[in-house]
Amino acid sequence: MPTTMLNCAIFFTHKQTQRKFCFPVKQITNVKIPVAPTTFRTFSFVKPQTTEVTKTDLENIPIIAKPKNSFVKYLSLAKPRLSSLVVVTAMLGFGLSPDLEWTTETFRLLGCSTIGTALSIASANAINQVFEVDLDSKMSRTVNRVIPAGEVTKAQAITFGIVSGSLGFLILLTQVNVLSSLLAASNILLYTLVYTPLKTKTPLNTWVGGIVGAIPPLIGWASATGGMSLGAWSLFYLLYIWQIPHFLALSWPLRKDYERAGYKMLSVTHPDKVPTLCFRYS
Repeated sequence: MPTTMLNCAIFFTHKQTQRKFCFPVKQITNVKIPVAPTTFRTFSFVKPQTTEVTKTDLENIPIIAKPKNSFVKYLSLAKPRLSSLVVVTAMLGFGLSPDLEWTTETFRLLGCSTIGTALSIASANAINQVFEVDLDSKMSRTVNRVIPAGEVTKAQAITFGIVSGSLGFLILLTQVNVLSSLLAASNILLYTLVYTPLKTKTPLNTWVGGIVGAIPPLIGWASATGGMSLGAWSLFYLLYIWQIPHFLALSWPLRKDYERAGYKMLSVTHPDKVPTLCFRYS
């Protein structure tokens, strides 16, 4: 039965993504729209109108996205916050290497190593998002990433990934040394061609992902010394062991999201084992 309601347009901004939405609504009655977390900004009301809301009305609600410049879009492909933490571990590997003398050449090597590592990480993250775009679109945590949101195409993202990875490899190869460039290239391949596919096949993907996250200190160490030693592998081991309970803990509150997308995380396949493994690795 029709209900008299105010015909209105609702405007609000999503807190996390800062994307702006517009909902011109004829009638709202007992309808829940999944928009949280949001900040309601303005409500524009016009004359009352007697009508009914249909499923088609809700499906055809337009979305007005806040425009982003190209730099911000491509920067988001690199996952800057995560990448910056990984770069720090590479810099620590460089700084903790033995017999290091802080000369002008040392700072030059550190700068080139940092830039090359950062570009390699950006490459891996961008290519990973291309491969997982269909899965990202099913998860509330990732649905607003630039590729699922249609702000960057797959072709643009894969081009960005290849170019940044190639630049990172060339900088490490020509300005640092061969070993650091090979470690960076192998980590891109391990992340995109091994770890990424395993996420939908086996919960062991977490242990493979730990290898990916533990290689950057080796890149830093190799950049400073040109080789590997017990100290480098000790850093690798410590970071690898730390990552397992870290990943398991992060995946626990997201297990429903992972299950919806089809990821075979341990928190989805064997949730009873997560507390024990977190305690054991800690």
